[in-house]
Amino acid sequence: MDRYTEIMDIFMGIAGVYMLYAAVTGRGSLFKTENIKKELAEPFKKYLRLFCWFGGIMAIANALLDYFGVEPFAGITLAVLAVFVVALMIFFAKFSIPKKK
Repeated sequence: MDRYTEIMDIFMGIAGVYMLYAAVTGRGSLFKTENIKKELAEPFKKYLRLFCWFGGIMAIANALLDYFGVEPFAGITLAVLAVFVVALMIFFAKFSIPKKK
């Protein structure tokens, strides 16, 4: 394993731990709602906590599997995590206030 992928695995694991922390506490920079529609702030936080649970578990699983070289599961979890990130972007777009030109 080269040094670059090892560092990326560690970073992914740290991001997963942060997401699990955010899911448990409901606090963190992910939960800032100044760009979220006021009437959707509470549902946004609820759904974001669910996303954080799933994303944190997947990020940690991918980091561990990739770090220890468990194939093909590392590739599968990375693909699932990528789909999850796209879903999260759509989620944020749905709940956010459009920018005025």
